[in-house]
Amino acid sequence: METILICIGCIIVAWILLKIFIGFVVLAGAGFLCQYSKLTDSDSTGETDSKQHDSKSRGGELRQFLVRQLSAMVRLTIYKTAAIPSHRIRNFIYRRILGIHMEKDVTVYYGTEFRAPWKISIGAGTIIGDQCILDGRNGIEIGRNVNFSTGVWIWTMQHDYNAVDFSLSAKGRVRIGERAWLGPGCIILPGVTIGSGAVIAAGAVVSKDVSPYTLVGGVPAKPIGKRNDNLNYVFKWAERARYL
Repeated sequence: METILICIGCIIVAWILLKIFIGFVVLAGAGFLCQYSKLTDSDSTGETDSKQHDSKSRGGELRQFLVRQLSAMVRLTIYKTAAIPSHRIRNFIYRRILGIHMEKDVTVYYGTEFRAPWKISIGAGTIIGDQCILDGRNGIEIGRNVNFSTGVWIWTMQHDYNAVDFSLSAKGRVRIGERAWLGPGCIILPGVTIGSGAVIAAGAVVSKDVSPYTLVGGVPAKPIGKRNDNLNYVFKWAERARYL
C-alpha cells in the first residue's frame, strides 16, 4: 500500500514541480523582456562611453535578476514539499533534489522550512518537528538523535543593525550535538554551538554556546539546570507519526 502511495506522491510532486517550473519560466521571461526593454531605451539616449558602462551594469542586473528567480523557485519548491503528506517522498526530495545531507532514520515533520538546504547536515535518528525554520546559509550541523520540538528557529545569518545599508553580517555556522533537545518556539542565533545532551527550554533565545548536558532558558538564555549525562536513547524511523 505504501509503495502505491509513494508512486502516486511522486506523480503529484512531478506535476507540482512542472507547474512551478513553467510558471517561473514565464515570469522570468516576462521580467527579462521588461528589464531588457528598459535598458535598451536608456541606451538610445546615451553616449558611447555611457553605453559601455551601461552594458556592464546591464549584465550585473540580469545576473541578479536570474539569481533571484532561481532562489525563489527553490524556496517555493521547499514550501510545496513541506506540505506533502508522506515522509518518504519529502525525504527523497530533501536528499536527492534539495541536497540536504541526511543520515538514516531522520524524521522531518510537515511545514518545515529550509534556507540553503545544501549546507545542512542531519544525523541519524534526529527528529525535526513541524513548523521549524532552519537557515543553512552559513551551515548547520545537527548530530544524531536530536529532538526539535514545534516551531524551532535556527539562524546562521542576520542583519547588522549598525550598518548604513542594513547589510547582512556573516556570523558563522550553528552546531548541535547528539541527543540535544530543543524545546518549542526556541530561537538559536548565528554562530552558536549546542553541546551534546543539552536542553533548550521553550521560548528561549540562545545567543551563546551551551555546554553539554546543560539546561538553559530565558531571553537571553542562561543555565538553569543540569541533565543526566548517561543518555543512550535512539529514535527509530518506525516510531514516526505517519503522513505528518
